[in-house]
Amino acid sequence: MDSLTQAVLGATVGYTLGGRHLGRKAALWGIGLGTLPDLDVLIQNADPIDTYVMHRSWSHSFLVTGVAAVPIGLTISRLHHDARAVPGRMVLMVSLIFFTHILLDAMTIYGTQIFWLLSDLVPALPQGPIGLGSVAIIDPIYTLPLLSAAIWVFLRGSTRANGHNVLPEKGTIAALTISSLYLGWGLFAQNTIEKHAKDQMASNGIVIDRLFASPTFGNSLLWYVLVQEGDKVHYGVRSLLDDESKPLDFAVMERRSDTFYELPNKAAAEKVMNFSKGFYRFAETANEISIADMRMGLPPNFDLHFDFALANRNSLDGTLTALSPTKHLFPQVYKENFIYVWDRIFSEQATMDN
Repeated sequence: MDSLTQAVLGATVGYTLGGRHLGRKAALWGIGLGTLPDLDVLIQNADPIDTYVMHRSWSHSFLVTGVAAVPIGLTISRLHHDARAVPGRMVLMVSLIFFTHILLDAMTIYGTQIFWLLSDLVPALPQGPIGLGSVAIIDPIYTLPLLSAAIWVFLRGSTRANGHNVLPEKGTIAALTISSLYLGWGLFAQNTIEKHAKDQMASNGIVIDRLFASPTFGNSLLWYVLVQEGDKVHYGVRSLLDDESKPLDFAVMERRSDTFYELPNKAAAEKVMNFSKGFYRFAETANEISIADMRMGLPPNFDLHFDFALANRNSLDGTLTALSPTKHLFPQVYKENFIYVWDRIFSEQATMDN
């Protein structure tokens, strides 16, 4: 999720658990700790692909954050000993700030390696990133209750330790309840969209290898659907407001997975192929071979933020030369895409123009 959301989620959880002991300082701790796991983006690897696939890995692991919560909680307790900040409660506060951060990220499309290292120790645990894709990476509807609660804390919350406000956490508890219900709604909506797509594919005799649905930018009404059939991927969007009797309008794109066998740097491509859960596509533009995660962006522009050039093709003999490091491609973001999302929620006739 975006940094603002994680900060206000941390503030809300922090004040709920620590407000009676630390007052508003609990929310400040929550903002800092709620942001802390995402600071791994400041770590730049030698290769851009490594930087992207390693985001939300060790820093979002239950193991790492669970261990880190103990010394951090004890340190907070010592720093605020005059406020009778009970060590156990401070450890619990820090643990839940980290835990909610990780779970929220795991519900987005990007994926979170919540079992980093643990999956090596316990093979039964899922390998790689977990990404349910039931909530958009940026969703103001989810963020608004938490932001309101954080503002409420700094305006009306307890200002001193052991403040005697009547249920001073009631605003933050309400915000956490509302936001959690919204996440539940996202899971329900995702299941509804996926069921519709499965039924449609079955009626057309298409054998599904993988199916994935995720909300488009900033909402939970318009969903982006991907269906893998062999080396083809059917893609399209469907609004929950669409006529249920009308089929989803799918287009088709080839993954061109045979390109993989030509590459001199297969390991780099394989990282994206695995990270994307099989929803990738190879492309060749101006003698440059690239790979993109098809789950990102809007069709047919799957390359928003996650498109990488892997190799150059010699125009004379057709041989490929690996790019090392690979090159991160940054396409232009068109405002028309955001207008399309809004229009398509309400109208099946909306089109994307850019």
